[in-house]
Amino acid sequence: MIYLNDKLKITKAILEQIPDHAFTEEYMIPFDKLIFKWWQGGRSSNSLRLTDSGFEAFSKANIAYYDFPILSDKLNLADILNNTNRFTLTLNKKIRCPFYISNVPKDSKKFIPTIRIYDDKIAMLITLYGTLQEYLDSIGNTR
Repeated sequence: MIYLNDKLKITKAILEQIPDHAFTEEYMIPFDKLIFKWWQGGRSSNSLRLTDSGFEAFSKANIAYYDFPILSDKLNLADILNNTNRFTLTLNKKIRCPFYISNVPKDSKKFIPTIRIYDDKIAMLITLYGTLQEYLDSIGNTR
C-alpha cells in the first residue's frame, strides 16, 4: 500500500533531480501542495499515477521511463471506455510505481493510449508477460 510518506519521499527525490535551469517557482510551494499537484488523488489516494504537472516534473528531472501501449488483443479501446473506472482502479491498485497515462501520436491522425512506467523492474515484468494486460492479470487480486 502506498502511503503519504512514500509520495513525499518520491516528490523530494524528484525535486532534487530537477536541474537549476529547469527549476521554476511552481516547484517552490510546500510539499503537501506539490502532492496534490503531481499525484492523482493527492494525499488520500493509494495511487502513484502522475498528473500532467507530475509528468512534467519527472520529465525535467530526466527520470528513466518505459512506454507501453495500453491496448492489446485482450484489451481494446471499447473495453477501456466501457469500464474506465474499473480499469483505472486496477492500474491504481496493481502498478506500484509512478506511472503516467497519455496518448502518444502514432501518426498525424491517430493516437495510441500509452502508460509510462518509471520503474525498471515493473517494466521488465510487463515486457516478459508481453502486454500490460497480461502483467495485470498475472498479479491477480493479491495486492
